[in-house]
Amino acid sequence: MRLYILKDRKALRVHNVLEWARMFEATEGRIVAQDLLDNIEPWLTIDHARHAERSVRMKELLGHQPAQLRTNWRRIFVSTVFLGIDHAFGAGPPLLFETMVFNGPLTDTQIRYADWDSAAAGHLELVTSVRAALASPSSASGATSPQS
Repeated sequence: MRLYILKDRKALRVHNVLEWARMFEATEGRIVAQDLLDNIEPWLTIDHARHAERSVRMKELLGHQPAQLRTNWRRIFVSTVFLGIDHAFGAGPPLLFETMVFNGPLTDTQIRYADWDSAAAGHLELVTSVRAALASPSSASGATSPQS
């Protein structure tokens, strides 16, 4: 497993797990960008149903719903962070940053990047794509409810 830390937004490979773990004690330096967008119908109803289903499954598995899994289905969250582990797993340049979308028409979209600048640019592109999908009536016509 290839481990990396960030110094001045540059990824540096480390071989010492303790050095790597110390960097992860603080989260603020690892966040590239985060955006919250208002969710709209039909995604609002779909995401509410998805979260209700997930909540039931987690309660069945754990006997309770962990606080970190309580997400707000009324908002779309786009998050880009430094991962610290090479997710290319040796196939090409290291993929160390990740953008994910939670809720809305592009929920579960995940894109990985090699460096901070690519991640920041990719984050903005994905936020633009989410806004475009929300504005497009054709994206809503393909929506399906989790119960169907």
